[in-house]
Order: sequence, then structure tokens, then C-alpha cells
Amino acid sequence: MLSFHYGCGFFHLNRMSTERFAIACILGNDFDDLLRNKRTMQEIYDHDYNFKKPPLEPTIVSAIPGDQRVTLIWDDTR
Repeated sequence: MLSFHYGCGFFHLNRMSTERFAIACILGNDFDDLLRNKRTMQEIYDHDYNFKKPPLEPTIVSAIPGDQRVTLIWDDTR
């Protein structure tokens, strides 16, 4: 089953003013998944869309061969 619901309410907008708003399209495989995705989207919104950042890319990477293994070593100077 596929269902789409959208709602809004009236708000006053003064002339020459701006207002920010966000719309989320949230889907799920079942009701529990839908609620989990809604909570995730709300958390993203509450944190102003600031996601976790990946680690900085190293400037130097070394590979040391071993007995059926390779050891990687990198710097964290950035």
C-alpha cells in the first residue's frame, strides 16, 4: 500500500520578508520503519542538517607487507 499525506496551515508573511521551511518525504517498509525514519529525519532537522563528518584524508599512507597481511599506517596531521 502506498499513501501520501501532506498538510499545512496558514501563517502570516509580511511583505518583503522571508521564512524558511522544510518538507520531508519519509518512506518505510512498514509502520515501525516509517516511524524510525521519521525520528531520524526529525533529528537531522533538529541538528540543522549538520551530519557527522568523515575523518580528514591523510597526507601520507604507508603499506607494510607481512605474512598474508598488509599493515596500513597513516598520519593525522591535518
